[in-house]
Amino acid sequence: AQDQLHFFNGQHLSNMLWSMVVLELTPDEQLLGDLQQCTMQQFPGTCGHAYSGILWGFAKLGFKPSSQWWANFFASSRPQLDSWEHQSSSNALWAMAVLQVQPPQLWLHSLLSHAACELHSFNEQSLALMLWAVGRLQPPSGTGVPAAWRSAAFSRA
Repeated sequence: AQDQLHFFNGQHLSNMLWSMVVLELTPDEQLLGDLQQCTMQQFPGTCGHAYSGILWGFAKLGFKPSSQWWANFFASSRPQLDSWEHQSSSNALWAMAVLQVQPPQLWLHSLLSHAACELHSFNEQSLALMLWAVGRLQPPSGTGVPAAWRSAAFSRA
């Protein structure tokens, strides 16, 4: 499959990473490098679900993509953040926290602002992941989003 990666779209690549994690496969550095390159090439047409799946897969595999990859990810995903579902937002932030990647303040502010408007649709797992990740990342000052999440989490406890 490695020589066929260029035929995969963002969702296919996300599914491949998910499968590797679930099947407890350990890809070699060459395959991870190829996946990094292919995912970056797919960014312009990738949806929030696939973006977050790619991030989740890399984090679960312990693979931290290059700074060039992250720059492309943040630039291409930011215009779509207001359409991301709660699971995509929480999985993406969780992966960044695990990989110790600090997102740009504007990107993080956009994601947190959208998430704050969608708190009513978050399930308990997504709320917990968001709270955990935001506790490890540095949210933009003055957003007030973490307090809103804490209130939402406590109201469900």
